[in-house]
Amino acid sequence: EGYLEVAQLADTLNQASRELTKVEELRRELIANVSHDLRTPLTMIVGYAEVMRDIPGENTPENVQVIVDEASRLSLLGDDLMDLSRLQSGTQSLERVRFSLTQSVENIMLRYAKLTEQDGYTIVFEHGEEDAWVYADETRVGQVIYNLINNAIHYTGPDKRVTVRQIVMEDWVRLEVEDT
Repeated sequence: EGYLEVAQLADTLNQASRELTKVEELRRELIANVSHDLRTPLTMIVGYAEVMRDIPGENTPENVQVIVDEASRLSLLGDDLMDLSRLQSGTQSLERVRFSLTQSVENIMLRYAKLTEQDGYTIVFEHGEEDAWVYADETRVGQVIYNLINNAIHYTGPDKRVTVRQIVMEDWVRLEVEDT
């Protein structure tokens, strides 16, 4: 019987080791995602600040507003980390509201306008005439859209073209971000 108890203990310890390895992998993935999310608004802030510094006449209220908006996004990302902790502990839930996904994407696209002009990128938003309304957490959806567009800009081909496409079918909507 002594051998059986040792074997069971070994199995239990091996299982615990596998679970700890999974937790460590998830922790690494979370850190990578957080780093990515923080880089997005920082890139926008630095880009607009450099444009304002280097090009006469670009110190416009619109450009300053983008910097302010992106700094606010950084602050929201810090809040999001706290929210993630609360979600994981079960003390907070997603804040779902009904909002226009079309308008949300258009607002995000406006923030890219000056940088795309300066660097020769073409970012197109294709959508139907009617707004697509969704019931979701608008902040989280916005984060996903920013990440997808930033990745597309980073990895697009030499033509520097990115297409954001909204497809509405009855009671669902799909948002595609395509680079070349």
